[in-house]
Amino acid sequence: WPQPRYSHAALVAADGRMLIFGGNKYEPANDLYAFDPQLQTWSELKSTGTKPSKREGHTATLLSDGRVLVFGGFNGSFLNDVHELTLDE
Repeated sequence: WPQPRYSHAALVAADGRMLIFGGNKYEPANDLYAFDPQLQTWSELKSTGTKPSKREGHTATLLSDGRVLVFGGFNGSFLNDVHELTLDE
């Protein structure tokens, strides 16, 4: 179950799960969770590759092949980077 947060990115995956990444839970975060509305359960997800730095106020976009792009945000400094998350199921 993720901690309460704000300024995170949320999107809906092709399978209907809601994904959330990062945000602020009293400090910037870089964790990734999925909520399954059918089962009413949360799970923490792992991704392949280098995890983005902790951030809030960023955007995330789901690509047609299931990858997630994370752009920008703030972690004490404004960020101008792009990260690709490939979800490990």
